[in-house]
Amino acid sequence: MYKIIFVLLMLNMSLVIGQEDTFPFLDIKSMGAHEFIRQNPDCDGRGVVIFILDNSVDPSIPGMISTSTSKPKVIDMQDFSNQLVLNLKEAEFETNNSLQVLMAGDIMISGADKLKFKPFDEKYFYGVIDEKKHFMNSPVSDLNSNGRKDDKFAVIAFKIKITESIVREFIGMVKPEIGSMQWVYYVDENSNGSIDDEIPRFTYKYNLDYFNFYSGDKGKRPLVVMSANLASDSHKMVINTCDGSHGTHCGGIACGYEIYNKKGNNGVAPGAFIVSLKIGSNLLSGGATTTEAMKKAYEYGIDFLKESGIKYGVYSMSYGIGSETPGRSEIEKYLNEFALKHENVIVITSNGNNGPGINSTGNPAGANNILSVGAMLPVDVLKNLYGSLRNTPWVTNFSSRGGESGKPDVIAPGGASSSVPAFERGDAFWGTSMSCPQAAGAAAILFSAANHFNIKTTGAMLKKALKFGAKPLAGYSHLDQGIGLINIQNSFDYLTAMNERREFDKSADYSIETANSYYSDKKGSAAFWKASGYFPTGSEKQTVAVKPLFYKELPAETKHNFYRIYNLVSDSPWLKTDKSEIYLRGELGGSFGMIFDSSKITKPGLYSGRISAYPKSEPGSKYADFDVQANIIIPYKFNSENHYSLKIKGEKISIGDIKRFFIETPTGASTAKITLSPVDGKNFGLMAYLYNPDGRNSGTGISTDESMRKDIELIITSEKMTHGIWEIIPASHYQSLNDSYFDLSVQFYMLQSDKPVISKLENIAGSMPSGSFSVMNLGSRLINSTLSGSIEGYMIEKEIKHTGSSIFKKTFKIGNEISQCKFIVEMSDEQYNKSTDISFNIFDEKGESIVSSGLGRKSAEINFRAAKAGTYRIEFEAGFTHSKFESEPWIFNLTEKYYYSESNSLKFDSPNMKIYPGTDNLIKFSTTNPIFVAPDGFKTFGDIELKDNYDNSVIYKQIIKLD
Repeated sequence: MYKIIFVLLMLNMSLVIGQEDTFPFLDIKSMGAHEFIRQNPDCDGRGVVIFILDNSVDPSIPGMISTSTSKPKVIDMQDFSNQLVLNLKEAEFETNNSLQVLMAGDIMISGADKLKFKPFDEKYFYGVIDEKKHFMNSPVSDLNSNGRKDDKFAVIAFKIKITESIVREFIGMVKPEIGSMQWVYYVDENSNGSIDDEIPRFTYKYNLDYFNFYSGDKGKRPLVVMSANLASDSHKMVINTCDGSHGTHCGGIACGYEIYNKKGNNGVAPGAFIVSLKIGSNLLSGGATTTEAMKKAYEYGIDFLKESGIKYGVYSMSYGIGSETPGRSEIEKYLNEFALKHENVIVITSNGNNGPGINSTGNPAGANNILSVGAMLPVDVLKNLYGSLRNTPWVTNFSSRGGESGKPDVIAPGGASSSVPAFERGDAFWGTSMSCPQAAGAAAILFSAANHFNIKTTGAMLKKALKFGAKPLAGYSHLDQGIGLINIQNSFDYLTAMNERREFDKSADYSIETANSYYSDKKGSAAFWKASGYFPTGSEKQTVAVKPLFYKELPAETKHNFYRIYNLVSDSPWLKTDKSEIYLRGELGGSFGMIFDSSKITKPGLYSGRISAYPKSEPGSKYADFDVQANIIIPYKFNSENHYSLKIKGEKISIGDIKRFFIETPTGASTAKITLSPVDGKNFGLMAYLYNPDGRNSGTGISTDESMRKDIELIITSEKMTHGIWEIIPASHYQSLNDSYFDLSVQFYMLQSDKPVISKLENIAGSMPSGSFSVMNLGSRLINSTLSGSIEGYMIEKEIKHTGSSIFKKTFKIGNEISQCKFIVEMSDEQYNKSTDISFNIFDEKGESIVSSGLGRKSAEINFRAAKAGTYRIEFEAGFTHSKFESEPWIFNLTEKYYYSESNSLKFDSPNMKIYPGTDNLIKFSTTNPIFVAPDGFKTFGDIELKDNYDNSVIYKQIIKLD
């Protein structure tokens, strides 16, 4: 994550259209959308609005212009990112060569006297769109493609009284009140100093006005379009800039119509409207969200539905970051409440791109009351878009997996060619960003079908229908795919059955709580045991508590009268229940016990099962009403008897498939070497992933070139070594021509130092600084080692407590003696969970961003190699869920490391040493040069590496941090 926007790959491609008049590079068949619309042509999403929460949607791009019913597609555009807000100032008139002009700052504008409208109070206001000031760090910094990046464009605005005739001319679905005062604005698009050749524009939702810039060539396609919103009681002009491609791409997938102006090139629900809700600033890495952007966007969507009279809304948010505690962040808490407060909407999010490791669901995908979507690719798209020979649907490697939570809920196609703005060269992306709008399109189809067939439904009913109407893909666990691939016809059948049993007057959802080893309080929505192979056995059983959830506005009597009986069914032979039936009454909860059959849970690996609760003797009883996952990890263990090693021979993986191996760190382990090797005479074609006990990717290797057939090595270094269960995932590359074969070996090294950190050296007159430490080999074999090390630079560690804004700024200097620097950020779960994004930029002295990225988890390392010595500025910007967090201390640890251009190498009394088992091995060293004095407050740092001469791998790293 870093996210941030859940997109991983962009491809240039040439399009070949065909295949039953559909778009072969944007799948609308695998979920059944194409067939459902063929049978029900009035149920293509029409009458439903899809809110695209993203970095904006370009309304000028073919595919985004109209719906299947020839109505405007993008019916509102709002920007909550604060990327560009102009504070309008009153303009003054001056006379220039007998011509009266308006002064927009230092820009002279003529033609105000020839405009169609006049201000009711004779006051004109201005703003200036400045390429250098506003777009220096944007993906599009030359708005008019004239080769310059310092142009300025004047905007003139004033208020007029809205008359009936003006309202009749407006083409938006929302109209201003007759007699109200509203802003009209003119933009000097051609930068000719006159506005009498420009057209009047209004707040976007009233007249769907947008503007663009060009260099004078009318035949030249503008790269970027903008729209504006002006509240009648404010002098702020919010400019919505479509300088990101992600939102437009997602919009095309969800409901594009005739993308590339080609018949049949449609998204999933071509009849649906789009409201673009910009939550990400394209001045930040990945279009990162800013404080309260998400919250304001969700709340605005409800207001728009009321104002426009549209009944149903679908929120599609392909945004998020890595999660430390899925389901417990501030934005997830907000979305859970939001979903239960508004029954006419459904919230759908991407599950994240941090797979294929377990426990990698992103934030806010872990929220219980929303639908989170993982990514798969159908066979046709695999072949046509990516050249894969795989002949079964593929759950993509990048798609985040569950484990600690019951996420993702479902999967949907996660790769497509779709609509993009003019500045974007590639039009094929993949990621769970693409699967989210697929699911949103499916939701729009079902909402429109509910309208068409007079089915009363709610967002919670629709979430349940999409989830439990899905069909599982063979070969994948619940952690990979949730229930399975969305199936629109199944979901519609379930929606119809729920309407028959009047589900809209009953429970909205369910809360599940059971024992879970992942969370600090050992409670979660799924049973999860990743605890050294432990799980409840024998006479133990694990209690699952279930409570119905209701919409806030449902009458108390209706809640009290809720009653339902459920049949409990397990899908795994090792997972049983102590009851076959339970009931829930009113707001009271119920419970049952899960029983794990230890005789069937013996071999190392992943055990993933599901208990599903089916409503008894009610319509739709073949579909589950709620479910709970049970996930158990049995690791390989290491000890002196197996010499802290593991060897597995001749493993086979089919094209695109993965295997999971779980290894538990033995006490005292310092490093580990993981090797995947080719099998003689067999295809290798392998990728490999390493995940740490927290579910964070800690290494990736690839060897897909058959002529090389080199080993893949993944190292757990001493700095990264933590006790717990690590996950190794070999993956046959999805573009391999054949199945893959490999051997796997794991070797732990058991070295311990008597000084975890060397903080002092001896300084004897006439000698270089020197030191020593002892290493104990806790393993069972002799290690022939080589020693090397250096004093690398100076560093400082500080706890930051920042209050008053969401942006922390710090300047730093790079001298000629420094080659590079590193910033290490670490924060608590509580602090991290307050944000929807944490982005950072490093700026040079001119204010140009030269490094831009963000934190995908609660800690991150930022490496910076300066092109030249000078003063730089690093900024961290938190997109807080709630603005109130700006007034609370934002606490994190910040480590700065500055590396010398020439390191100070260390020399050793015995550079080649035999590290004997069970004994102390003394290592003495000294520097080759005097140590530079670190700046005040800084410490000098370095390290010493011990390499195993057998394979030249680093088996231990001794940290030096001098006071």
